[in-house]
Amino acid sequence: MHRFPPTLSALAVLAVLLANTAAPRSAEATSALAFTVPEMAQLSAAVVVGSVGTSRQEVHPRYERPVTATTVRVEKVLAGSAPATLEVRQWRGTLDGRSSAVPGDPSLERGERGLFFLRQVDGQWFLTALSQAYFTMGSESDPHLARDVDVALWLRAPDGTLSRLESALPAPTTLSAMEAVLAGVVVHGPEGTQ
Repeated sequence: MHRFPPTLSALAVLAVLLANTAAPRSAEATSALAFTVPEMAQLSAAVVVGSVGTSRQEVHPRYERPVTATTVRVEKVLAGSAPATLEVRQWRGTLDGRSSAVPGDPSLERGERGLFFLRQVDGQWFLTALSQAYFTMGSESDPHLARDVDVALWLRAPDGTLSRLESALPAPTTLSAMEAVLAGVVVHGPEGTQ
């Protein structure tokens, strides 16, 4: 029997609960816990700077859902470890008449340069926290970072209660500031579903 790692299972359960109990919103919205940059890094196997390459569609062999696999050429590893080239998988696309999409999962545009927070599950790479985990980068010597967080975010208080956030938690806006925040953060590492 295949099982999701406890972290993924807890996030999946929370997302379902929030989706079913949150205030009225668009049927297209996705709800997620809000993460600080250090929290997101700790949940990741790697944080990398890279360039988006080509995408291809496939059907996930176990879940039989369309998946888009996008090649990322890694320029720099900021935390954890990653190969020089990897494929980021997203639950999106249409293949053989079946469509799949997760609202709030960012579009990775070919030629774009970005900063990625990545989980590795059974050898495959995924964004750690949907659109919270992807920053586009400018071309300056100390590149400007920007992200479009397109999910309904919730913050968990110490007593366990959840409160809705109007915007994403603050994040560094330059690459050098991101590197400073990530200095010394220990990443989670690869996960398995067994």
